[in-house]
Amino acid sequence: MSRVFALVASLVLVVAVATLGQIGADDKKADKKAKNHIVEMHDNSFKPKEIKIAVGDSITWVNEGEHTHNAVSSDEGKTFNTKAVKAGGKSKPITFKKAGKFPYVCTYHEDDDMKGTVVVK
Repeated sequence: MSRVFALVASLVLVVAVATLGQIGADDKKADKKAKNHIVEMHDNSFKPKEIKIAVGDSITWVNEGEHTHNAVSSDEGKTFNTKAVKAGGKSKPITFKKAGKFPYVCTYHEDDDMKGTVVVK
C-alpha cells in the first residue's frame, strides 16, 4: 500500500511541477505582448526624436502642432509612411516587424530639419 501511495504522490508532484512550469511560460509570453508607442509631431520636431522599440511593436504619430505633418521613412516611404496628419489628428499605428534603424522625415518640414529615428531591437 505504501508503494501505491508513493507512486500516486510522485505522479501528483510531476503534474504539479509541469503545471507550474506552464504558468511561468504563459507569463513570459504575456510580457512580450506588442506595445503601441506614441511619437508627438510638433511644429518642426518629433518628440522623442529617437525612439527605441521591440520587434512587433507599433507607433502612432500624434500631431500636437498647428500645421499638417507626416512621418516618411528615408527610403522614400517604402518602409513606412503615415500620410498627412492634420493638426490635432493621429496616424494609423505602424507595426515594425523587423529589427533595424529607420530614419524618417516630415516631408512638409524636411528643410526645417524635422527628422526622427525608429530603432527596433
